[in-house]
Amino acid sequence: MKTICHVTNGRLLRELKFSLKTNVKRLTGPPHPDRDRQFRWIGKLRGRFLRVGAPVISTDTKNSVLIGNFKNPGVRWRRQADVVNAHDFPGDAECRTMPYGVYDPGRNRGHVCVSTSKDTSEQAVNSIRDWCRRYGRRTYGSWKRLLILPDSGGSNGCRVRLWKRELQRFADETGRTITVAHYPRGASKWNPVEDRLFGPISQNWKGCPRRSLGGLPPVSWSTSNGRLRRDFTC
Repeated sequence: MKTICHVTNGRLLRELKFSLKTNVKRLTGPPHPDRDRQFRWIGKLRGRFLRVGAPVISTDTKNSVLIGNFKNPGVRWRRQADVVNAHDFPGDAECRTMPYGVYDPGRNRGHVCVSTSKDTSEQAVNSIRDWCRRYGRRTYGSWKRLLILPDSGGSNGCRVRLWKRELQRFADETGRTITVAHYPRGASKWNPVEDRLFGPISQNWKGCPRRSLGGLPPVSWSTSNGRLRRDFTC
């Protein structure tokens, strides 16, 4: 048996077509037998609501964000690099925020409520309520029906009783009919809010430290009742 150094070992591995690789997240588990039918049903519902001018919104919670002088992945054009903390200790943060997005595919408009609480069903429904109060009435007038397209997990999951209770309370307040069509489990990437709202937000935030609530990029955020809001076109 011969002993070889790590350099020779690496060269031999490269000659055999080996290379350093990371894990690839691709497997989503066994597909549900009704997965395709569920997607088709969501497409029909969405088209039916849009044809009659009824509001359709896609909702989801974005990953939580630590507010403080922390590194944010990505690069941007700067004369000098931003100097941030070497470690992302939660104790050094001003707070932890939880953005909840509401995306209107019919108008291609997004609305985000950023809360300092946890990802709860109350926050989810309050974000939808805020969207309806600010834009739903003005855009859709005396609309009688609303279609919500959420994921199957999280605060707006299909089995979360608090989510259903808060939605029922919201429906009773407004006197309107609310239809909820959940995307299949493991299919959140097909939810329009992911790439049409959260994607542009991540691109806009990259390389920019989020040092304070008032300084969340872009800077045209306004505060009300302890919650930050911004309306923009994706």
